[in-house]
Amino acid sequence: MTQTRALLRQAVEAQAAALIGQGKVSAVRSVSTGEEGGLHFVEIQLLVPEHIYENDELLDEVYLAFQTIESGDMVITVATQPDRGN
Repeated sequence: MTQTRALLRQAVEAQAAALIGQGKVSAVRSVSTGEEGGLHFVEIQLLVPEHIYENDELLDEVYLAFQTIESGDMVITVATQPDRGN
């Protein structure tokens, strides 16, 4: 893994940890980094609480939090889990 890819992974994991602390993300299923044609990319799979998943504004906040990370392409896949108590 190149240094750039390692730094991308660290940045994504740090951002995900912050979102977990805020209750906006339940867990990170996976983070993949790669390089294609000289451009770096990141693929992130997140698990979010149901109330976040069903609210476009809150879900946008999750996506936008990762836009601060500079990478070539970023693909974020979100799955939901039922909120506790439901």
